[in-house]
Amino acid sequence: MIDRPAAWVAEAAGGRLLTGDPAAPGPNRAVVDSRIAGEGDLFFGLPGERTDGGRFASAALERGAWGVLVEPDAGDALVADVALTLAALTVAAGGSERRPPDPRPDAEPPQEQTPLGADAVHSTLADVFPDEGIVVLESPSSTLALRNRVRIGRPGSYWFGAGGGLGFGLPASLGVQLAEPDRPLVCVLGEGSAQYAITGFWTAAAYGLPVTFLVLNNSEYSILKWFAGLESVEGAPGLDLPALDCAAVAQSYGVRSERAGSRDELHTALSGAIEAAEPRLVEVAVQPGMSIG
Repeated sequence: MIDRPAAWVAEAAGGRLLTGDPAAPGPNRAVVDSRIAGEGDLFFGLPGERTDGGRFASAALERGAWGVLVEPDAGDALVADVALTLAALTVAAGGSERRPPDPRPDAEPPQEQTPLGADAVHSTLADVFPDEGIVVLESPSSTLALRNRVRIGRPGSYWFGAGGGLGFGLPASLGVQLAEPDRPLVCVLGEGSAQYAITGFWTAAAYGLPVTFLVLNNSEYSILKWFAGLESVEGAPGLDLPALDCAAVAQSYGVRSERAGSRDELHTALSGAIEAAEPRLVEVAVQPGMSIG
């Protein structure tokens, strides 16, 4: 595992390959004291064993080192800075005469319709989203629309449940806001997703957490209808959600709430909510179905 390719990658990144005791048994032979790792260095370690109490990666990676976690019989995982990785891969791949791919085009302008499409909602969010802002996203039927329209360029600014489970978004936004009290945070929810941890609105109000909740209400569990279609299930019950009023529920817990029916109203409401020093909720009715715009 620790051989010429590894040393070559480290050298390409401007660092060293750090190795441990060659006589040590099994993967322990790779382990080094990560505190000596500097910028560009490549080192190996066992999670939680002989690795500064399992904290080897965080401190060393902050200094620009690369770390590989070695799990017996489970393969290796490279944990590395993206920029350093791309630089090393560029050197490793050598030159190419292939023409660079064209940049991805900007998203198409959203359709003018009533109720708004999710693409229009996220275009409006992009217009007011601050450079230092954070997004916590749990709006399954409009996830792609947000990714295509809201540009996030700062680390630690996008929080999303990669496993697909429902209900994490509202409570996660409170935790992230507590961890990043000086950064504006927008929690984007579907009205269905909000139901799983609805009492989080009370927590936001009780602790004065300045989260902006943006709720897209399409009166259905669109993502579950989509999955039902994939599985050729017809007439699955309980997937229509008529008359859910997240704004009223949040207001009852002490979160100031309002509804927006147009892009202008949404722009004004979001701008005010993001600038507020208290939790705010903006609910907007949107078209049913999945939105990939």
